Order: sequence, then C-alpha cells, then structure tokens
Amino acid sequence: MVLVGLFLSLFSVFVEARPDNWQCTTLDINDDFNAQCIESHTFFDELHTIKTSPQKDTTSICPIILAPDDDFKLDEDLYYKVTVRKMKSSIASVAILYNMEDLNNGNYIILRVGIPVPSNVELGHIEDGIKVAQYVSATHVKQARNFPIVVEILVKDGIENIWLNGVFQTELSNIQRYFFRHDKFGVGLQNSLVSRDASFYGISLCKPITCLKDDGTKIPAGTKFMDENGINECTCTKDGVTCKCPDPDFTCKGGETLWTNKVTCRHVCIKDPAMCYSTGDPHYRSFDGKYFDYHGECTYQAASCEDFVVYFKNVDFYKRAPRYTKRIELVYKGHKFVIGNGFTATADGTTVVVPYKREWTDGSRVEIIHNGQLEMFLYSVGRDPAVRLRAHNYGNWFVSTVIILQLRYLAHIYGSCLILTVFSL
Repeated sequence: MVLVGLFLSLFSVFVEARPDNWQCTTLDINDDFNAQCIESHTFFDELHTIKTSPQKDTTSICPIILAPDDDFKLDEDLYYKVTVRKMKSSIASVAILYNMEDLNNGNYIILRVGIPVPSNVELGHIEDGIKVAQYVSATHVKQARNFPIVVEILVKDGIENIWLNGVFQTELSNIQRYFFRHDKFGVGLQNSLVSRDASFYGISLCKPITCLKDDGTKIPAGTKFMDENGINECTCTKDGVTCKCPDPDFTCKGGETLWTNKVTCRHVCIKDPAMCYSTGDPHYRSFDGKYFDYHGECTYQAASCEDFVVYFKNVDFYKRAPRYTKRIELVYKGHKFVIGNGFTATADGTTVVVPYKREWTDGSRVEIIHNGQLEMFLYSVGRDPAVRLRAHNYGNWFVSTVIILQLRYLAHIYGSCLILTVFSL
C-alpha cells in the first residue's frame, strides 16, 4: 500500500503544460456518439466510462464526442487534457479525439497500452469516418506503456505539442498534422476483441483569455494599457478589462492618507480620518479626543457639514437615568437614513433590507451593510467616503455609536462631537 501511494504521489507531481492566464472548462456534455459500437456511456464526478460492443472491423475508432458549453467558443489556440484511467484489460487501444467537426472528421491520438511494440502511439485524422494514420511512433513511448496516462495537447500560434504524463514528446510533437479548425473533442476505443471498456477522468479544455480594447483590438490576459483618455491604467483579466488610476509620483506624510478621485485620477494627501463615538449611558469621545458624559433624553446633533447632518438619539429605558443611545440618523439631500438597536435600518421611515443602497444622479450614494454590526456610509461627490457610521448592537436594548469622518471636512463640522447641540425628542 505504501508503494502504491508513493507511485500515485510521484505520478501526480508534474507541471501542466497549460499556459498561465487561460480559461478552462470540464467537458461533461455527451454531444454525439457512434450508436453502432457504443454500448454504454456513464459520467459521474468527472469520470467518463464507456463500453463498446464487439465489432468485426478492428481498425476503426469507436468515438464519443464531448462538447463544451455554448458560451465557451474557441479561436485557434487550445489546450486539451485527458487522464486515461486503468481499464479491465491491461491491453487496450484508447483514442483521444480533438479538433473534431463531427464523429467522422477530426484528429486523433491512439495509445496502444500494454503492447510491447515500437509503434505504441499513432497520430492521424479521420476523414468521412475513415481512419487515416499519418504517423506511427518509431520507438516505444514508455509514457504510454501503462495506466494511468495523462495526455496533454497544446495548440498555440499554429504549433501543436504533446505531453504524456508530464513529459514533452519531441518525436510526436515534430509531426505537425493536418487540422480541422473546429471545437468538438472526445475520447474512444479502437475496435478490439480484447478490451471493450475504458474510463477517462478530468477531461478539460482551455483557451487563452483575451479582451477587446475600445478600438476593437484583441489583447491577451495580463496586458496593461492606458485607456482612450490616457488617464486610467487598464489590465486585461479573466473578468474582462479592469482599470485603475496610475500610482502617484509622491508619498504622503505621517498622519496623512493618500486619497484618489476615481473619475479624474487626481491624487491628494488628506489627514487620517477622525473618530467620534458614544458608549454606555452614554459616554462621548469627541473628534479632538476629549471625553464627556451627557445623560439627557434628547436628540444630539453629532455632526453637521454643508451637505449632511448626523444625529444620536437617546432614550429612557427605566424612566430615570441612566439613558442610552437608541439609533443613529443621517440626513442627506432631505432624506433620513437610520440604523439602530435590534439591527433595524430604515430610509425615510420605511424599513429596508440590508444591504441597502440609494444613489443620486450626481454620483453620491448612501449604503447600509451588515458585517456583524450595522454600518452606514455616505459617499458624496468626490469623497471616499465622506462619513462612516457604525451602530454596535447590544441586543434590542441600545447601541454604541461611531462616526468616522474624513478630516478634510472637520473645519466645516458642527455638533456634539465638537460642540454639544441638543434638540427635543
């Protein structure tokens, strides 16, 4: 058992020939098969098992065609990988099919496993159902001697290369065969009276990831370029083209943070965010680091800027002190957004489902999220974000509140986090 485990471990450790930044799919769709010779075909957990019926003609191939999903369209370059598992017989002629137009036209590789002859690998193509051998190995290919066998075929820039069990096959790769430029692939058995069962594992097909620039130019994954306005640096990724602003040519001083306008890519250094919070019954810490208590049953204007206001609302649970903060209110563009005790969230008095987002045509927005506690963000134009509010819930009783504010607005802020302002309930 130890020797078997060691063999499997050594067998599995080889580097795939698949290039980086290629997109892959598993072939599991039975697109077509030769009903005259395929007795059965099953697929489970990436394992294809086929059984053929006896045939008088032992030179032809009994094929199954497996098609990729409809949205997986190939160009010219491709990578095809098949693992041939051990079969009931130690002697068999298995076929790997690729660039197939249909069952009767395409390319093949036949591996004559367990047969001690030099010509144990055959390359060729099928035309109108007739197998045409183009090349038979001159020397015995030891990687095709025993099961399992990992077959890799890479067609790139018009050149076809072959690997067996991770070993590059120079002799086989030097035979640049006639291609059909199609996108059907498959497996099969050469008709035989000896072995009529085969299993294939992890049949996968890969293609290069490419993107289209604004001018229609096709580029490979990993390519970086500037957008049409010459502002953003863009990269072709597996998810398409992603753009970001180029890095600044300066660094910020201590106590400052780099901020970038995502639209204009203008970089500026801003002071690190300031924080104001309330906790308990309640105790306050202001933006400038001062502490004070206020136990009134009131609504506090915690922060007020040119375009938003934040309130803390205190309530009386016991008809006496102490009193606690029940919710945080954000007023922006005439709308009120609230997060509070019991993980409640409302917009203009109506309960909303979290995550919640409200956007305006000028690009500003309010977002409410649940990340273990409730948080609310205001992104006003050109701010990233202008203010962040957090309500730390203590059951259905009360909340501890936090305001995180970009310091470039601190000179414009008024309220209890700087100067206590009280409103009636």
